[in-house]
Amino acid sequence: MAFSSSQLEAAIKEGRFEDVAPELDAEELQSPNPNVLAQDWPIALHLLGHIYNGNLEDARFLWKRTPAAVKEQDPELKAAFQLLQITWNKDYQAIWQALAASGWSQHASKLIAALHAKLRAHSLQFLSRSYSTISPAKAASLLGASEAELQPLVEPEGWKLDPATNMFKVEERTVEDADRADLQHLERLSRYMVHLETGA
Repeated sequence: MAFSSSQLEAAIKEGRFEDVAPELDAEELQSPNPNVLAQDWPIALHLLGHIYNGNLEDARFLWKRTPAAVKEQDPELKAAFQLLQITWNKDYQAIWQALAASGWSQHASKLIAALHAKLRAHSLQFLSRSYSTISPAKAASLLGASEAELQPLVEPEGWKLDPATNMFKVEERTVEDADRADLQHLERLSRYMVHLETGA
């Protein structure tokens, strides 16, 4: 990307994806240029950073203040905005398809991969707290996975497939105190990403 920020580059390289949006927010606010968003700004990455942090309102405001010409000319920004729309509109099945789409830049693809992993981990924890049994089809749908991919995902959580019913017996994993703050942070995304009463 044309924009350069050592702090931003370091955050991405080190996997501190939660710092992407705050870093860009600070850079934008500190810029003396009132048209900074029209000057090779990494808006798609900025937008994805807000989505990663669950700050959908901030992402919407960023989109609204983005110059129209930039919106029309940047295909990656359009893809990021589509992801925001899907998330905002609670299109629970489409979120996984959008995250699996190709064509992202190097930096954005790392953030997309991290978002995918974060949402899948959160969804798995959410299901473990909400279900005692669940069908493979429904679990696959809510985890954005194929049924063939389920076993290695759910085994570490203690889920067991009952051959007689072809249903997973869900075990709620004990959460250590150190994990609770992160779970509370992830919970902000659950109302957008997981809908337990629809799907397969």
